[in-house]
Amino acid sequence: MSFFIKLSISCCIFLAGTLLSVCSAGTQTEKITGGLDHPWGMVFLPNDEILVSERSGQLRRIVQGKLLPTPVTGLPAIAQQGQGGLMGLAMHPQFVQNQWLYFAYAVGGDAGYNTHLARGRYKEGALSDVQVLFGATPKVSGGRHFGGRVLFDGAGYVYLALGDRGKRDLAQQIENHTGALIRLHDDGRVPQDNPFVSKAGAMPEIYSYGHRNIQGLALNPFNGHIWSHEHGPKGGDELNLHKKGVNYGWPVISYGEEYWGGDVGEGLSKQAGMEQPLHYWVPSIAPSGMTFYTGD
Repeated sequence: MSFFIKLSISCCIFLAGTLLSVCSAGTQTEKITGGLDHPWGMVFLPNDEILVSERSGQLRRIVQGKLLPTPVTGLPAIAQQGQGGLMGLAMHPQFVQNQWLYFAYAVGGDAGYNTHLARGRYKEGALSDVQVLFGATPKVSGGRHFGGRVLFDGAGYVYLALGDRGKRDLAQQIENHTGALIRLHDDGRVPQDNPFVSKAGAMPEIYSYGHRNIQGLALNPFNGHIWSHEHGPKGGDELNLHKKGVNYGWPVISYGEEYWGGDVGEGLSKQAGMEQPLHYWVPSIAPSGMTFYTGD
């Protein structure tokens, strides 16, 4: 699988590969490298090195434009199960000082699989001092909808996007982590101002819920707002602006259809206490990543 990075964007706005508006000359693309196995996430280190996660469980290095043959060492055991494996990457805001690299990955066990968040200190092709910060519950069988994006906000909190793991009704239950956006301190502690910290039985890590499968997560660099997009079923991919404690509706409301036909839940109906998307796509475009472009 080839790996491409967009370069030289001229007054264009792109969202997950969809051209939303063009002011002038379009884009130029340059192939950086090939030979990657399902590349999933990437970070750009201060020394111009690029780290790329492969879903199959390797963390690869691109140095001076070349893919190195030896993967990064020191990763924990990673389960490759369907859409799960080694997924999102993020650098700590003070990475230059502390070398903390954060990564999301699938973990298996007797009860099934789910998404974990860990961090390790990265230096010259190796991770050390690896710490598991969070593990989503419950573990379930199957290989769908692991989520997996990782993001830092401007206040130093780290967010982990999760999917519904194919168990859609769980996404409406805050007593588990399924279909939620998770918010933590950088060391894995739960912020005391998370919305459900004081609610009996609720998972205190949850920031928002009612999501199907968040695959894009980005911070607006101008105002600090968190944006995401998620996969709908047959149609109904969503673009959302995240708000603390909000229910985004899946699977009660959706602009998509069942794969076998018919509405999902209440279809297009607006439900009290459930947030509508800022934008949705019918048919689906299957958006897989998102970033804010801040050049000229």
